[in-house]
Amino acid sequence: MNPGPVYLAILFSLMVGAVQVELTRRNARVGSTFFAWLAITGILGCTAKLHDFSERPPRIAVLIAVSIVAVFFVSTFSAARKLIESRD
Repeated sequence: MNPGPVYLAILFSLMVGAVQVELTRRNARVGSTFFAWLAITGILGCTAKLHDFSERPPRIAVLIAVSIVAVFFVSTFSAARKLIESRD
């Protein structure tokens, strides 16, 4: 498997880190939730739980579907919207 250029992984990591810092600066709860999400998906990716596409449905598809549903439900509640938009 060709992992691709290293500079792309470094650039992506820097962009995710910048988003993490900005979210934490705006709201600590949102930043810590984002960090927990990154940690969980990172652990699943490193343990090769998401690499098996022979299962039906693939785990990565289930993970993406759960993410979309969670974002939809969180964005529909006004309390969650206020929490995301608030500044400390």
